[in-house]
Amino acid sequence: MNERKTVWQADDCHEVVPLLEQVVARSRTQNDPVGYFAMLYRLTTLKIVGAVDQGRFADNARMAEMDKNFANRYLDAVSAHFDEWEATAVWQASFTGAANPKLTVIQHLFLGMNAHINLDLAVAAAETCPGDAIHGFAGDFAKINAILDSLFDIVEHDEAKVWHPLRILLPMGEKIGNLLLAFAMKDERKSAWDRAVELALLDPQARKTRIEELDRRYATLAQDILTPDPLFRPILDEVRDQERGTVAQKIEDFDNRVG
Repeated sequence: MNERKTVWQADDCHEVVPLLEQVVARSRTQNDPVGYFAMLYRLTTLKIVGAVDQGRFADNARMAEMDKNFANRYLDAVSAHFDEWEATAVWQASFTGAANPKLTVIQHLFLGMNAHINLDLAVAAAETCPGDAIHGFAGDFAKINAILDSLFDIVEHDEAKVWHPLRILLPMGEKIGNLLLAFAMKDERKSAWDRAVELALLDPQARKTRIEELDRRYATLAQDILTPDPLFRPILDEVRDQERGTVAQKIEDFDNRVG
């Protein structure tokens, strides 16, 4: 295993975007698909930090801390990826998927969202507001989720404009229940607050054990994204065939569309 040299961590929320821009730049240089999610996450962070600076949360200092803790989980994972170290199980599944040339951009994005939103969001909330303090965070947590909901809309609608077969893929999701789709991801996030409360109220050792269990659970969900229902395979193949350019070019194109 290589020596761990890349250690990207933010000391406050305003350091997160520059670090994410380094991830995107390195991904473009290396034609690494992890840059797809990094680019989208940069957009998320701009929205959250902008809301903090505008004083839109009940406790803006607490939200700034939450944003930093949330981002640092991703930054630690992607640092491990670049140095070829093992990340958490769910992030490792995402990075393993990044090496698969048959995946579509939308699958790469959902792999990142599965790891960071379904697991890291609850962990960061519990870390920021441990114990009974978590109960006072409910309103601001809901505001974060509203921002994250807007990202699903961006991914769904923007990608459907560029890759027309996705217009067929999206409506089918509710009927077939395939875990690849945003509908299922949203269902998972409906219980994100419950996971945050559960983790916050556990003692440190019990919390560690529970996080490991959730990590394995969402690593399994990642496998459903990597190998979706065979009914979707022809559609995804057509989506992928319509994707043009190198990874670096697609990161830039996608960034221009959603930025």
